[in-house]
Amino acid sequence: MSPLGYESDEVASEFSAQLRNWVRPRKLGPITGSSAGFNLPNAGTRAPDVSFVQAERLRRSPRNFAELAPDLMVEVKSPTDRQLDETARED
Repeated sequence: MSPLGYESDEVASEFSAQLRNWVRPRKLGPITGSSAGFNLPNAGTRAPDVSFVQAERLRRSPRNFAELAPDLMVEVKSPTDRQLDETARED
């Protein structure tokens, strides 16, 4: 997808920061941003704005896309997103 825009990225960054502040001290697993991709079991590929994977499911960070679905995926809707765009992205 194209860039979110400044305000939407602020929302995604703040969500990511708050989630990381809760997850990191508990050593629950990695938090990633929109550049981390996931090859899903249904053969789809996604790059959510923010994602979390439990540590026991992802022992090491992959060099490329992770071959699993994250435990949490967050997509921030930007002002330019349309309902049709959101529906078309679902597999």
